[in-house]
Amino acid sequence: MLFNADQSAVGYALDNGAVAIAATGDEDPPEARIRIQVDDGRSTIRPRSKPPEPLKVIRIGDDGEPAKLGMAGNSDFVAFGATGLFRLTPEGEKTPMEFDLSGPVAAIDYCPETGRIACVSGTRITIFDSDERAPAIRLDQGDPIAAIGFSPDGNSIAVAHNYGLTIWKAASGEQNNRDIAFSGQPGAVHWSPDGQWIATPLADGGFQLTRLHDGHTGQVPDYPTAVNSIAWNRQANALVTSGAFRIAAWSMDQPPVDDPASGVLETGRAGLVAVSAVSCHPERNLVVAGYDNGFISIVQISGRDELVLNSEDHGAVTGLAWSRDGRRIAVATADEMAAIVSLPPQMFKGNATHR
Repeated sequence: MLFNADQSAVGYALDNGAVAIAATGDEDPPEARIRIQVDDGRSTIRPRSKPPEPLKVIRIGDDGEPAKLGMAGNSDFVAFGATGLFRLTPEGEKTPMEFDLSGPVAAIDYCPETGRIACVSGTRITIFDSDERAPAIRLDQGDPIAAIGFSPDGNSIAVAHNYGLTIWKAASGEQNNRDIAFSGQPGAVHWSPDGQWIATPLADGGFQLTRLHDGHTGQVPDYPTAVNSIAWNRQANALVTSGAFRIAAWSMDQPPVDDPASGVLETGRAGLVAVSAVSCHPERNLVVAGYDNGFISIVQISGRDELVLNSEDHGAVTGLAWSRDGRRIAVATADEMAAIVSLPPQMFKGNATHR
């Protein structure tokens, strides 16, 4: 699940091999439905009078094999399934992309800064221009690849494999003199906004935190459930993860690379249900958290108070994505609910920040 580059749509990879695309435009937006009471100044919101635009569903793969989904260009998506690699428009149009990837795609990433897409097939990474204007670059890692991720500036690409991380130069395909070994099987690559750190969730629990300039790395273990979601908050200079019975957060002023207790920021309230997904506001020190019981709330990092977005059980929250303009949150759940939460600007009036 992810927003496209211009925030006009959200793409959802479904378990049945299809991709569903939801438009973010709204003919009945929440800000038009808010009313302020004259007598006490309280705000209320009237019920929606127009239904949201229906999802556009495009078949990409086979049932039981979710498509791999990424961004392409300013508004499109790229998806790979059993029938090949395709470019998808927000309107639901599907166009084949003519690249020989030598087998099924295990991971996709896209860099908004450069417009380049990287696809993993076996031990090989193929990097190509989303508009198909430049020749593709092919890298051979030599080991089975679990995940990839472009650096924020697009100059480097991190490759996670069974022996740790390898950093490559994305433009030339040369290795960036950085091979970082650690134990544990990584499942994703999450760069910090400044490009100085990488966090990788591990299959056997917890996550690995790596400092790029010297390769110093350490594991944060002992989670009660899998760390399926990691997010960085630029305003709070914080790292946030799922997997615990409260929102797990650390200040990167005191990173937990040597001591898992270093820089802990107590965020939200502890409970009996595990956090299953997190995503951070692009500009404010806020995190949205989803839980195994469908509960969704917004919390200020290092704060306790919660703004509840959903308290009904629609299944475990499997994905959250805060749009880059901060106006919307995309949600996916295990019970096949796809939702886009619109956030009126006055919702965050007076939100405190630190740093």
